[in-house]
Amino acid sequence: MLHGKNRTFVRRLRSEADQPFNFVPKVQGGGGSISVWGCMAGGARGPLVIYSGKVDGRTYVKIIEEALPSFIENAFDSSNKNWMFMHDNAPSHRSKYVE
Repeated sequence: MLHGKNRTFVRRLRSEADQPFNFVPKVQGGGGSISVWGCMAGGARGPLVIYSGKVDGRTYVKIIEEALPSFIENAFDSSNKNWMFMHDNAPSHRSKYVE
């Protein structure tokens, strides 16, 4: 299988030209949308929170408020304050509401 820019080339026999396994299904015009939030630290894994639809700033803060405190309690010793919360720069993470 060869990969070009935005294309995948596959070698096949002429007799296989119209076989279903030669086609990759695509959804045009959007399709569904889910959002997934998770956290980790060293060997500890936090909950995987799945939401349908888009996540805005308010939803992101709600996810953090519900999932993060219990993860921190379970992942770190109560005397260990040497941890840092980081996120990527997704639009919902840097919204005015979150800041």
